[in-house]
Amino acid sequence: MKKRLTYVPNEIIEAIPEIVIKPFLDTGSDVSKLKTRQFDILSLLKLLNVPKKYGNVGFTTLYLNSQIRMKKSFLNYLHFALNHNFLSKNAFREYGLTGNGKNLLKLFGLKVN
Repeated sequence: MKKRLTYVPNEIIEAIPEIVIKPFLDTGSDVSKLKTRQFDILSLLKLLNVPKKYGNVGFTTLYLNSQIRMKKSFLNYLHFALNHNFLSKNAFREYGLTGNGKNLLKLFGLKVN
């Protein structure tokens, strides 16, 4: 499997340290740049981590804070999360975490309120 370079929230790195192949850059903030193998699961966790951290968020906030750089990839992960009931979209066009999304985050060792 091809190794890819990506930005990952430190919270996810602490919960799943085995995803890290090689730390590439510690940005000094809550996000680090690293090489990883599990890119699909990692991107889904990054997407679900945003509403967990900020509550219900709009599209722009979700896109910017998910650290998924390519918009087409972001949209694919967003549609996957909506179709599998990990995220829900309310009448105000805000995205929130569902029970299934919380269970998925807990499954990977992330703390959910």
